[in-house]
Amino acid sequence: MTRHTKLMLATVAILALALTSCAKLQARDNLNKGVRAFRDAHYENAVNYFKQAVELDPDLTTAEIYLATAYSQQYIPGGRSEASTRCLASARRIYRLTRPRGQVGHRTVAEPVSV
Repeated sequence: MTRHTKLMLATVAILALALTSCAKLQARDNLNKGVRAFRDAHYENAVNYFKQAVELDPDLTTAEIYLATAYSQQYIPGGRSEASTRCLASARRIYRLTRPRGQVGHRTVAEPVSV
């Protein structure tokens, strides 16, 4: 391998590492913004921030759990609205996806109990 090729490969590797780190930092930033919105009961805004965090860092399980919880906060028990039902369905789907392996038949702590 020529010196020029090695230099190019090293540059590409450094750029890839920097971009990955940047995405993880942006994901953390969106998670923090989402937590603030969630804490202030701005659940729709929180959902948007948590979605962005998960897109930027799919391994950020905390953002997924917060996303499901923000969806479940928008569910109105006994309500008949389509938006409320969609929020509950989204929350349940995310809870199932984030459930640790081997816990198929058990509820997670934050999973809604009834429809």
